[in-house]
Amino acid sequence: MISTAPSAQTIARTIVVAAQMTGEDPEAIIGTRQHFRGRLIAYAALLIVFPGHSPGATAALLNFAETRNAQSRLAAARRSAWWNEDRVDELVGELVADQYGEQAA
Repeated sequence: MISTAPSAQTIARTIVVAAQMTGEDPEAIIGTRQHFRGRLIAYAALLIVFPGHSPGATAALLNFAETRNAQSRLAAARRSAWWNEDRVDELVGELVADQYGEQAA
């Protein structure tokens, strides 16, 4: 979709929306390295929207404790009962809405 790296504003927006989806505190998601569902949803969405950006670099932007394990944590989350791919789709739509207008909704 977008091949450049996400901006700080995009990261912040992604975390806030993902936190709203999960009922988590966005400041806690970015301010600590604890495991948060919102961080994983944000990571999944950013990987789709910025396919040319390194997954490890994307994980670092989201403050994952171990960036090289982010993709395996995402894979495990996708197999868990709480995961809902619709959340990722909704977040991707939010991130590309400015670029694609109403087509993204």
